[in-house]
Amino acid sequence: EKTEKKENRNKVIIALIFIGIMIISTISFVFVFRTNEEPSNLEKINYNGLEFTKNSLGFWQFQIQENSFSTYYNPLLIENVSFDVKTSVNDLSNKPLYYVLENSTLAASEIINNFGIFIQRHQEVCLSELECRDKDLPIKDCSNNIIIIKETEQIKAYKEGNCVFLEGSEQDQLILADKLIFRVLGIQ
Repeated sequence: EKTEKKENRNKVIIALIFIGIMIISTISFVFVFRTNEEPSNLEKINYNGLEFTKNSLGFWQFQIQENSFSTYYNPLLIENVSFDVKTSVNDLSNKPLYYVLENSTLAASEIINNFGIFIQRHQEVCLSELECRDKDLPIKDCSNNIIIIKETEQIKAYKEGNCVFLEGSEQDQLILADKLIFRVLGIQ
């Protein structure tokens, strides 16, 4: 009888320990993996009435009219970069967007990801005035909306017809891509 009481008491103690562990782990899970609250340590800036928040991947996110956008740089970081391209969302709306790449796809990806909601479709092409790295690509001219991303030593952006040229190192191309996004969206 004593042994049976001792066994029952041990079973109750073990059951209470397991129940306690389950409760504590559930509470810990709720506190660790809360998704409804924004972490308080995210970097934020306000620029022209828009709030830019740096996410955990290092991209700056912002919203305009319920549309989400994401750029590698925020507008304050590249505010003084020269950008002689005048364009707006109306230039892209419901039209195909073509791009010419020498080697980098980062800048093109960022542009396409942000402009995807405005454009009909996108495609890599060859520009009739430039040598093409892939002879199977369609050939277009500057009567089409084309973004040409070229590797050069000097950072430069300009527009000829409907062609926008973004020239510079890979990092400079990303800066110019973000500058183009801000220009088209009317932020800068």
